[in-house]
Amino acid sequence: GVGGEYPLSAANTVENVTPESSARALATTFAGMGLGLILAPLVVIVLSAAFGANSGFVWRGAFAFGAMFASALAFFRYRHLQETSSYKATSSGAGSEGKGLALWSMRRSLAGTAGSWLLYDIVTYGVSMYSTTIFPAAPGTDSALIVLLIAVLSFPGSLAAIPLAGFFCLRSLQIAGLLMMALSYVLLSCFGSSLGTSDISLICVVIFSLGKCFDTGGPGMTTFAIPGQIFPTSIRGTAHGISAASGKLGAVIGTFAFPYVSSAASMETVMGLMAAVSAITAIWTWLFVPLYTVEDLKEISKLTEGAAAGLAAERQAELAEQVLHEGGVGGKGELEPL
Repeated sequence: GVGGEYPLSAANTVENVTPESSARALATTFAGMGLGLILAPLVVIVLSAAFGANSGFVWRGAFAFGAMFASALAFFRYRHLQETSSYKATSSGAGSEGKGLALWSMRRSLAGTAGSWLLYDIVTYGVSMYSTTIFPAAPGTDSALIVLLIAVLSFPGSLAAIPLAGFFCLRSLQIAGLLMMALSYVLLSCFGSSLGTSDISLICVVIFSLGKCFDTGGPGMTTFAIPGQIFPTSIRGTAHGISAASGKLGAVIGTFAFPYVSSAASMETVMGLMAAVSAITAIWTWLFVPLYTVEDLKEISKLTEGAAAGLAAERQAELAEQVLHEGGVGGKGELEPL
């Protein structure tokens, strides 16, 4: 379904650009999501202004607007999106068993991408899905305005990620973003007595907005980009899909846990818990997500060339994992003869 957009868009982006530009290309692709998050509440606000907030046409019109976008996307994908040459070179390779062995060969990297995405989504969905609970607003236009405000204030982070991705290692961006998120939630837990009440504090709004900028410019982008870069073509889509699915599991956990924790304790406790999970995610990233360079990505891309000569997917994965975690095959930064 639509969830397949995560691995498909990441894989197609990476396989159509060079290793040097892949990080910026992935950050640019991810920024499109930020535009969508702005457009969604804006459509509701415009329809509410035109037909009245209580009109049933508002929600029908909003769903129809989304359906038109989805239909247009499906049409253009069908007409214009072609399989990449690197995918065609590996499409006749390993079956499901071979892919399973290849994924197991890269289990440390997969644990890093899937685990960090799961933990991150507990935080970001747990907070984002209840933004109108954190900053209470009446149902309808007022709620849409709160959602729009948060989306607009978050978008600079998505834009900043595009140039930053070209200058800094994505793992470093992810860790830095998570630590800044943790700091913002610590501050909200200390000074957030107005959260969840009608007496909204400007300081809390500013802290929350800064945290969301570090979110979208850090782990929001990198959890999407890193699995698109580090896995060989033969398992890239599958590994990215597993990582994205793990993230959605985290989203379910965060969405269901938020109301129970906030009702059983307080909003400040929720913010403290989010700070702790953000810090744990940073530690998980440091332990399992590889610290790689453009040269490492070039070595991994060369593995695809070996697929046509009969290099098994499992062997590609073994070499890729060695490149990522040991600084090159044989520890010399050079591939062994294929």
